[in-house]
Amino acid sequence: MWTSEDGLGAVFDIQQAADGYLWVTTSTGVFRFDGVRLQSVEEATNGAAPNSEIHAVFLSASGGVWLKTRAAGLLLWKDGRLTTF
Repeated sequence: MWTSEDGLGAVFDIQQAADGYLWVTTSTGVFRFDGVRLQSVEEATNGAAPNSEIHAVFLSASGGVWLKTRAAGLLLWKDGRLTTF
């Protein structure tokens, strides 16, 4: 069980990626969940996407993760690379 004490906050959206990860959009940021552990989007992207910038997540049919930011545009995280649009 995870609560606000774990830093999760209010949950707005949950999506499951083709690789099985759950992407959780919350009031405190976006997290990736592998069934055991929550990682911030910053941890999940190896620091490429700052958690404070990410506003929403959309999953691509091709396996990528689209990240909607507050001011940095649209980002695509796929195959360990971050592309800015």
